[in-house]
Amino acid sequence: MVFKRIGKICFAVGFLFAIFAFTNYGVQFISKNSAQTGMLIFGALAILMNLISMRFDPDSDRNILYWVGVVFVFCGLILQMKSIPYVAFFIIGGVFLIGFSLLYNPFSKKKEQQDDELLDR
Repeated sequence: MVFKRIGKICFAVGFLFAIFAFTNYGVQFISKNSAQTGMLIFGALAILMNLISMRFDPDSDRNILYWVGVVFVFCGLILQMKSIPYVAFFIIGGVFLIGFSLLYNPFSKKKEQQDDELLDR
């Protein structure tokens, strides 16, 4: 789907801008303010495009916990750029939610299938 491809490209460009914004690497090529603005724009576009592609893809596994974690991390990075104190808890909480959502999906459409092969042996 076209939205998913655009989202992947926006994510890659946004990640590159985030590296420039947080590490001060490449300041001879792009200013820190431009890198922060690019990270905000392309990061938000990547999240939006992936949410749109999830909406129109009938086979996608909708995991709300994952998207809440992504929004927490993105907002935490925005707050980190503004030098807000204690923002690390926001980012760590988002990363924890993303990790937890990869292990457990309470909104899964697929029914859990029990593997009875182990009982037969």
